Amino acid sequence: MRSIPQTSGALHFSTRGEYGVRLMVELTRHHGSGPVSLAEMAEHESLPRPYLEQLVSSLREAGQWPTSTEHATLTRDALQWATLGGAKALGLERRIGSLAPGKQADIVMINCRGMNIFPALPGGDPAHVVVMYAETSDIEHVMIAGRFAKRDGRLLFPAERLARLQDELLESRQRMMKDGNYVYRPVANGPLPERYVF
Repeated sequence: MRSIPQTSGALHFSTRGEYGVRLMVELTRHHGSGPVSLAEMAEHESLPRPYLEQLVSSLREAGQWPTSTEHATLTRDALQWATLGGAKALGLERRIGSLAPGKQADIVMINCRGMNIFPALPGGDPAHVVVMYAETSDIEHVMIAGRFAKRDGRLLFPAERLARLQDELLESRQRMMKDGNYVYRPVANGPLPERYVF
């Protein structure tokens, strides 16, 4: 079997696969902090709540929700999966996935002065902070192969290319929603708590 880079192919995730991964990230983010609602996870990940409900329902039917086993996943593991693990999955670990002499310089620089990040940093684990608290809006610079793709919080794509990509993404989203027969349905808000604890 030839790898994706050898065939000049592209890797695409289904919407269901992407949303499943994002659901697992949200569950990991809340691990050990008590119950979390699907509505809260959907809002944080900007995912359609009905879609998450379908995923959880499928997992329940398969007997995989909630899990029957306990396991420990460290945030450093998640960071490694996203970097070197992704490179290995593509057969590119000799070129990308980590910073080392002779490898392509792909770097993400995160602004750690944001209100969601800076309180966790003094004395904390930077990998944990990046995985658990950093948002896309915290990404200040991105270098791919040593060239900036994002600088000072702004993408460096030509405006016409960015507009074309946005149109393609919207068209792709609409096609996937139609092909999957997914329809947004309004969901009533749950009851407000009787009291708030600060």
